[in-house]
Amino acid sequence: MEWLARLFLRHRAWLGVLAAALSALALVGATRVQVDDVPASIFRSDDAEYARLERVFADFGADDTECLVLLEGEELLDAPGAALVRTLDRKLSAIEGVEEVWSLADVLVFEGGLLPRPLLPAAEAPPEAWAAARAGAHAHPLVADQLYSIDGTAAVMVAHLGGAELEIGTLRERVGAVREVVAAEVAQSGIRGRVSGVPAIRVVIFDGIRWEQKFLSVMGALVGCLIGIAVFQRPAPVVITSAASVVAALWALGFMGLSGEPLDLLTTQLPLLVMVIAFTDAVHLMMMNLRRRSEGMGARDAAAHSIRQLGLPCALTSLTTAVGFGSLATSHIEAIQRFGVLFSVAIGVSFVAVLSVVPLLSSALLRSSRRAPMATRFGGLHAPAERVIRWTVARARPVAGFGIAATVLLLVVALGLTPENRLTEATPRGNEAVEALHALEEHFGGVLNASVLVRWPQGMEWRDEEPLAVLDAVRTILEEEPFTRAPLSVLDLLDLFPGEGGAAQRAPWLELLPAELVGRFLHPDRSSALVVARVRDEGSSVSDPAYARLTRRLAALRAAHPEVEAHLTGTGYVASRNVDLIIRDFARGLGLAAVVIFVLLAAAFRSVVLGLVSLVPNAFPLVVAAAGLVLFGIELQVASVMAFTILLGIAVDDTIHFVTRFRRELELDGDVGEALVRAFLGVGRALAVTTAVLFGGFGVPIFSALPTSQLFTVIFLIGLVAALVGDLLLLPAMVAAFYRPRRRAQG
Repeated sequence: MEWLARLFLRHRAWLGVLAAALSALALVGATRVQVDDVPASIFRSDDAEYARLERVFADFGADDTECLVLLEGEELLDAPGAALVRTLDRKLSAIEGVEEVWSLADVLVFEGGLLPRPLLPAAEAPPEAWAAARAGAHAHPLVADQLYSIDGTAAVMVAHLGGAELEIGTLRERVGAVREVVAAEVAQSGIRGRVSGVPAIRVVIFDGIRWEQKFLSVMGALVGCLIGIAVFQRPAPVVITSAASVVAALWALGFMGLSGEPLDLLTTQLPLLVMVIAFTDAVHLMMMNLRRRSEGMGARDAAAHSIRQLGLPCALTSLTTAVGFGSLATSHIEAIQRFGVLFSVAIGVSFVAVLSVVPLLSSALLRSSRRAPMATRFGGLHAPAERVIRWTVARARPVAGFGIAATVLLLVVALGLTPENRLTEATPRGNEAVEALHALEEHFGGVLNASVLVRWPQGMEWRDEEPLAVLDAVRTILEEEPFTRAPLSVLDLLDLFPGEGGAAQRAPWLELLPAELVGRFLHPDRSSALVVARVRDEGSSVSDPAYARLTRRLAALRAAHPEVEAHLTGTGYVASRNVDLIIRDFARGLGLAAVVIFVLLAAAFRSVVLGLVSLVPNAFPLVVAAAGLVLFGIELQVASVMAFTILLGIAVDDTIHFVTRFRRELELDGDVGEALVRAFLGVGRALAVTTAVLFGGFGVPIFSALPTSQLFTVIFLIGLVAALVGDLLLLPAMVAAFYRPRRRAQG
């Protein structure tokens, strides 16, 4: 990095102009960043399952745009209850963006004649008419356990929002309009009305995450700055290191905006990840700069010296992190592919930003201070710190053995970690839409859909023996599976018509039903039919075995009827499957990143031993946090793997800075033990400062109302402390135990 240090000394002004120009360009790019807030994009993939779901959406309509209105009362099928349902049906249908409303007010009853009658009697009907309506509701295939609960205390209205893959802003507007209508109409009715469904829950999730990102980020930054000021005893170092991390995030955002890459639910975390990695490198540069300034070196020379000494480890950190996480681009999930590529680019941008901003601002803002240098102010910690490292080096083999054994044991425990995802895992506690969802699950079995797509070859009709047999078998399978409830299909539409004769004979009666209703279950022109069931938001530990059972039974059904296809689909199934894949791909990516990092470190340090010993401190914080999740019975979620991603980046950064400093100290006298002591005392202060600031800044979300934010924080804080232990205790012990430097050639 000598050439870069010289470039800085000779052309500092021009480098400042270039950095300012890049920041201005990045600011322009950041203003152009689009937000991909289509919720379904998070689990979009390039496999057959997602292609099948898209086909179902195109033919039968999206199943994740149903806004559900839950009505609860002692008796809903009476004159006042029916009046409320009719009013809500009319007013909800008038909302812009509501394509269709399906409720008790729309249900028809066929009693042998060509002209059906409404299920709901007229408002002035006598009591016996309402009693007959209640009895009829419990026998109606489209009402019983569908729109009207078995115990008669709940009814649901379905407002289908028009369009597919709706943006969160559109969902927020339409769900809000539905909620306003419901609140106004139930206010004086004595009936409780609440709005839920997948659109409402998605709005809650996105709004909660965005609010917390803004509020808690500001609070975390404030706490981190206060800790930084307490450590540095003056604002300039805090301003400089913070500015470097902010500029790095700005440049990363600017790149995304200029390249047309949108922010989605995963990549919206990139600025945070970049800021953390940038901050750790910035602190190392700042500590080196302060040390040289306290020794009397000038501002420019101290900044150039920090580039000369730490440019290489910062570059190695960026390279290993970028290449390691670039491996995520091999995922089948589009969101993971984009995250891997963008994270790699962002880390490279971060390196350039840090190595530009910190020296430039340090040489301009970091004045000589009358306060005692940090080495003096914290001098009382020097002696105990030296005793700790000398004790560790003196007992290197036992400490290293303990570290390896602990890491392996924790890894074995961590392997018991299982993926888990729920629709409501990122929702705040006590939210009305979430509580209504749980009530809907109790009354009606769930709000998510698991469907079976049935297809038959051209030349065959749906009313033929084979398709009807498969449709009937699919309905039976879904009825027998405990996880699915209340399946509906074209066979249930046929059950509306009384009389003798099989399904084939009653098929012409379907023409009496609304085309929109029939089209949700049958498309003869596309040789396909859909059987729809409801499932609970139970999480992967329950849903995965259930979906596996259904998949096996459908495979057996296809084997018995080879001409007719029957495949599991639906948003509930595909989203659960693909979010599980996201978690597993991240977990595999972390493992692959660790291997790539080992190879790169071994090559960079020209030592396989140093590459190998670096594995333990890099893995230690991850296995500590993962084993903790297993021991406390917490499953692996997307929030978890994001925390692990940051932890690996921090651990790698700390490891590289320590090993680089160790190799530099080793060149002085060739004494491994003394070189480790000097490296510990030289780098340890920067690692401790980084840990303290990040611990305070990232500790704020522990007070979050979102369970996922709390989980992220707990994992991160545990792993952060474990990373410090791994790099300051386990790494020196392993180097002392296993590394033998090459003997110098005798002159």
